[in-house]
Amino acid sequence: MSIKIDVKKKYKDFSLDVSFETEARHIGVMGRSGSGKSLLLKCISGIVRPDEGVIALGERELFNSHKGINIKTAKRKTGYLFQNYALFPAMTVRENIMCVLSGGREQKRAEAEALIDKFNLRGLEGHLPSQLSGGEQQRCALARMMASKPDAILLDEPFSALDEDMRDDVMYELKAMLSDYKGVIMTVSHRREEIYAMSDEVIMLEKGVVSDIKTINDSNG
Repeated sequence: MSIKIDVKKKYKDFSLDVSFETEARHIGVMGRSGSGKSLLLKCISGIVRPDEGVIALGERELFNSHKGINIKTAKRKTGYLFQNYALFPAMTVRENIMCVLSGGREQKRAEAEALIDKFNLRGLEGHLPSQLSGGEQQRCALARMMASKPDAILLDEPFSALDEDMRDDVMYELKAMLSDYKGVIMTVSHRREEIYAMSDEVIMLEKGVVSDIKTINDSNG
């Protein structure tokens, strides 16, 4: 599935002006703090409305200022993993996953159990988020995201909340768990090693604009 981004968003002290189109399955967006990485994800997800431009996933336009298209966040079929995971604190792992599923209770339960197994949460399904480690919280948030069957997954600094000594293990575990996902994955980070390990193509942002685009095969040096 291709993704096309051509958006502008101007604030008093910062302007985002990003344009690219790619069929890469896993896209990394890298840049220093304040380069517009998270703002780009928020535009794609619908949290922030660009001033003008186009956002399209495959043939489906999520935003087109010229045509008056601005699909609501809940209808965009984009899964957004926030830096703090945004789990519901009073819900168990199973309840966090089930709350986004549709259908009858038994169907929802069966789908939740499958996701609990896929994301290595078996034995933790009755735990509250406060009882989970950082890596376990991330897996729960990913399972909940996948329950909504998104066309695109947006990962905003997915390893920033983890301790340094567990970051690499969780990174490769996440990559393995998403290996059979057929949609677009976009990962934002300021850490080169994370972006290059996770991505097929890298978009470099600098002060709100694309400064370079590289494929990983061309970037090994």
